[in-house]
Amino acid sequence: MSLERNFVAGLLFNPSDIKNIEVNINWFSNKAYKEIVNVILETNGDEKDILVIAEKIRDNNPLTVVTDEFVYDVSTNAATSAYLPKYAKELEYRHVKDRLVIASNKFSENPNDENRSHMQEWMMKLDQTQSEEDSGSLESTVEDIYYSLEHESEPGILTYPSIDKTLGGGMFGGTLITIGARPGVGKTAFGINIAIEAMLKQPKIHTDFFTLEMSKKQMLNRFISRIGEINSYDLRDPYNNLDSKQKEKVIDVTNLMLSSNFKIHDKLFELNQIARRIRKSHYEANGEPYIAFIDYLGLIDVKDQKQPRHVQVGQITRVMKMLTNELDIPIVLFTQLNRGIEARQDKEPVLSDIRESGAVEQDSNVVIFLSEPKDQNHNTDVIVAKNREGSLRKLRFNFIKSKMYFEEVF
Repeated sequence: MSLERNFVAGLLFNPSDIKNIEVNINWFSNKAYKEIVNVILETNGDEKDILVIAEKIRDNNPLTVVTDEFVYDVSTNAATSAYLPKYAKELEYRHVKDRLVIASNKFSENPNDENRSHMQEWMMKLDQTQSEEDSGSLESTVEDIYYSLEHESEPGILTYPSIDKTLGGGMFGGTLITIGARPGVGKTAFGINIAIEAMLKQPKIHTDFFTLEMSKKQMLNRFISRIGEINSYDLRDPYNNLDSKQKEKVIDVTNLMLSSNFKIHDKLFELNQIARRIRKSHYEANGEPYIAFIDYLGLIDVKDQKQPRHVQVGQITRVMKMLTNELDIPIVLFTQLNRGIEARQDKEPVLSDIRESGAVEQDSNVVIFLSEPKDQNHNTDVIVAKNREGSLRKLRFNFIKSKMYFEEVF
């Protein structure tokens, strides 16, 4: 008996099991079995009468070949539904493998970027279907704890020493870090500095920087300004503004960026696009450190634009938080603060200043604010306002805007 028939037989034996099993009708090649599963999905497994199931199939498709006798005959093949989860996993694996073969053949016939991307996506999905489902067992976690008692812990992704210390040893997997500031304070520049520090301290790190507000060239110029210590305004017209040594420095910095695993994306605005890119890049990192920066939350689109914006924001932060856990990576998300902060006498940001603060504050492991004290020239307060795994602190940085440079002040 075929795998598809085994699954459908077990499902007809106890249709309510569909509530506890993830299944997709696209996994079935046999149209009759697909129609049976579709009706059981539509009724959420609450309909147990096989004759009613057959009738609903005919209502959906008057030309169906599925008869009462066919449904009855399939149902008599199963004495139990105990193996349904196993069959479902096998069906999914077979479907994904078949799709990968098709995608691979398309790439072989026409090796363009689009076909390569599709092939890599199905490769990632195949790996995901082979991963074991979490049973809830504590054994491996307890082993990790015992190991940590006798061995020094591995650090997270290192950036600035003061930030690393505050976060308990760097930016760890499973962490959503939100950086908020009013426009013009330098949140993008601060993110650039964090990304550069991470790249310099971990040369093999893979980094995605999603810029939803600037072009790739504008963002790259900011990196060149920071690493090459070149005035950012001079880079607007480098031919006339830079001398020969500075031009050589620009070339050196661009070569450094090209040789790194650093990517800038300026054409991905939709939530699912960004999530797919993060999954793909993490897969390509193949176990090496990976971090993603998204600039910024307010410009991310979701498919359902009819929802209130606070609902959309909640969906965005939830997806990002789930990605950090699923892939065991840190994600840095930038956001703007409400205008109300400017009307207060005390202009130091607080958590309620985050736009649509409820979901952002709830889903973030760490929230960092940037604030400019009026009494100190060039200084920026980096305020760790939320930190699930560590302390809350106010760090002082010197921000040289012309060179996009943040420097710790001790």
